[in-house]
Amino acid sequence: MKSVLFVILFALSAFAAEVADSSVVLMDSSIVQSDSSVVQTDSTMVQSDSTVVQTDSMAVQTDSSIVQTDSSAIDSNGTSSDDGKGSYVNKPDSSIPEDYTLQPEAELPVAREPQKNIPLPRQTSYTAKGLSVGIAAGVYDPTVECDCMGIWQAQIEYFYTDWISGGGDVRFFGGDLDKSSMLMYQRYRLDVRFHKTWTNFDIYAEPVFGFETTSISEFRSQVKDDFESIVDDDTSSSADVSEKELTECEKMFSLDGFSVGVGGGFGWKPVRYFGLTGSAMFEYSFSKSALLSITPGLAINLQEFWPWGKNNLRSIWISGEFGVQRYFNRGVGDWSLHGVLGIQLTI
Repeated sequence: MKSVLFVILFALSAFAAEVADSSVVLMDSSIVQSDSSVVQTDSTMVQSDSTVVQTDSMAVQTDSSIVQTDSSAIDSNGTSSDDGKGSYVNKPDSSIPEDYTLQPEAELPVAREPQKNIPLPRQTSYTAKGLSVGIAAGVYDPTVECDCMGIWQAQIEYFYTDWISGGGDVRFFGGDLDKSSMLMYQRYRLDVRFHKTWTNFDIYAEPVFGFETTSISEFRSQVKDDFESIVDDDTSSSADVSEKELTECEKMFSLDGFSVGVGGGFGWKPVRYFGLTGSAMFEYSFSKSALLSITPGLAINLQEFWPWGKNNLRSIWISGEFGVQRYFNRGVGDWSLHGVLGIQLTI
């Protein structure tokens, strides 16, 4: 009986030991599984680290490409290139000629002040520099007793500075003084102008030195012939009138000799298409006569209508002038009238 109980106890002990070993194995398996999870987690981290390393490698490659690009850019400029050891050495670019020299960078254009262009009397204009040339032609009406005659005039003016200009002009009067008399009267003048200028306005003062000449002997000979050809049946009153007319016309065109004078004028361009001019001048001739002239005018700016003139000339104007003048100390009491149309250009 004891033997049976011993066998049963031995069997139970063995069974209990086997069960305990199985529990230990199961626990070890769980631990192993946990360790495997940890290992797998570590593997994931390693893969993440590998990805980071790979990303860093790509960044390094990108930086290398940038460095290589910069090296190529520097090399293309012929300044330096990479010698493979991390340093730059100078290497000439074979595509650049040996005699090539670096040119300085082009400077930015500087805005220039618009060039002034203002019309002035006697077919001139204010441009502050350059040479002005003008010509004109028109009609001169001395008095009501004398016939109208033609006028031809030319003017040249040069700017020495932006406020001093000088030049000269010539004027010819010619035509039939009356039914039987013809006349050619010439005036030559030199002037120096002193300017004061604003944006679209110019005023000036000028001294003038002149010389006048006419064929006075021929004129008097024609007058004498006219009186000898008068018929006897004409009334004395008619002869007196003829003598007075011829004598007064003669006085107006017998200013032979030198003269001096002083004058002033202005030019105003209110808009770019046209301008206004005006001048006044007083002259004294050494033949003891004086002359006062007042001449307003209107000018049209051809540069605004002619592209070639705007691109190649400093100024170009068409002007019309209509003036009056009066002789003193000659016994002539009437005002003379004249009008001219001319063109002016500055180069």
